Amino acid sequence: FPGGDGLIARMVYDIVKKRNLHNPVSKDKIILTEHTGDGNFERVTFLEKAWQQARFKSLPSNENGQSQKGYGLELTFSKKEANSSVQPHVTLRILPLEEIALLEATNEHHQNTNQIFISKEKDIKKIRMAIVVREILKLNRNKHIFGYLNEFGPGTKFILPVIKETRHFLLDAEVATIFYQTKYYYQILEKSLRKSFRLIEEELEKESLKAKVRTSAVQRAAAQRAAAQRAAAAKAAIRERNFTEKVKKPSSQTTKKVIKTPKTTVPKTP
Repeated sequence: FPGGDGLIARMVYDIVKKRNLHNPVSKDKIILTEHTGDGNFERVTFLEKAWQQARFKSLPSNENGQSQKGYGLELTFSKKEANSSVQPHVTLRILPLEEIALLEATNEHHQNTNQIFISKEKDIKKIRMAIVVREILKLNRNKHIFGYLNEFGPGTKFILPVIKETRHFLLDAEVATIFYQTKYYYQILEKSLRKSFRLIEEELEKESLKAKVRTSAVQRAAAQRAAAQRAAAAKAAIRERNFTEKVKKPSSQTTKKVIKTPKTTVPKTP
């Protein structure tokens, strides 16, 4: 179904939220694997530590108690190579909240699912819920058990994970995709449906063009058959007329009368 992955992610996300399934996921145990400029692994970072660094830059700094410019986090994950089991690493930046708001608004239209923007504590909670959604999708991804979640209907059962509070979780590109899908599921659905309708219209136009070509070919063949029949009828009429004229017209050739003379016999002399 067009946009089905986004809808399913949002539905599972709502279940996680209502049942508080994200509570065992500690924000202190979410880790990131940062990479260098060339994409190679650099170090492991805790998300909470990076978030606290961004918040520290937003603390009051002068005697009047006026706050500095607010800061947040931008997480950009590298794309996973095909047939690779290595999880993509992340580039982490601390940016002003105004810039994050601008980038977030731009990303809504570009639909870059490899980015996460964190500007408030609520975003950390959404990441924790997205992690649980990832775990649920992993458990229900085997179609031989329950079928793909994108294919299930009302009343279908799916497995819920048992999460221990001592467990560490890797924040990867898959979580980033789920984070985006749960936030912009309606836009994803709208764009997917528009694309599907456009493809259907293109196929209908192709079929209409093929039908016109077939109709034109049939019409040409019919016209050629009619022309051939008219030509044959004309030739037959000409032959019939010539034959009739030939029968009615007297012959102009003179007939020669052959007269046979009797043979004369010469008497023999004695």
